[in-house]
Amino acid sequence: MATASASLESMTRPGLLLLAQRGDRESLARLILPYAAGLYRGGLRLTRNPADAEDARQEAYLKVIGRLEQFSGSGTPDEKGDDLHAWVSRIGANASIDILRKRRDGKLFSLEQPTGTGEETLGGSLAARSDNPEQRFARREMRKRMADSIKQLAPELRRVCLLRDVLEYSTQEVAERLGVSSLTVRLRLFRARRRLREKLALARARRVPIASQAN
Repeated sequence: MATASASLESMTRPGLLLLAQRGDRESLARLILPYAAGLYRGGLRLTRNPADAEDARQEAYLKVIGRLEQFSGSGTPDEKGDDLHAWVSRIGANASIDILRKRRDGKLFSLEQPTGTGEETLGGSLAARSDNPEQRFARREMRKRMADSIKQLAPELRRVCLLRDVLEYSTQEVAERLGVSSLTVRLRLFRARRRLREKLALARARRVPIASQAN
């Protein structure tokens, strides 16, 4: 065992990654445990709750373990950054957002009602409620297209859109959770909504699923 540990100590990160993807738990631990503190800090920044931050970290680790074979990067830091770290961080952020979504009574989308802040929401472009079955079906389809489109946004745009338009946090609350300024939130939200409207318009014109369109 000591010999194996010494061998792992001298192994490069790509080598550890290859072993981890083949199921070697010690290699996996050496790769992802250094990210523990960062995952917790990221979860705490988003959820503002130590217990939720820990849950998000554990959930992130479970997803990393289950999806490690899907990671297509080299795992080696270079001048462009650490692709493995970025991948793990994205999983952690999404785990935190999932917890926030569950905290809001499992409300996946609430696009039809104003937030009470006097700011426009994406739901403003959707039709009002109706008892017409065809309109209800069309509204469900619109929500599905919206969900598919949000998933395709760049991470920084997706987080702002989910927190502001889906979970209905105020602009200031989103800024505090992400550790950015209110102006940055508004700029990202503007970009996210513009991208979403473009995708929805293209989907309506072409009558193809948004998920098949390129970013």
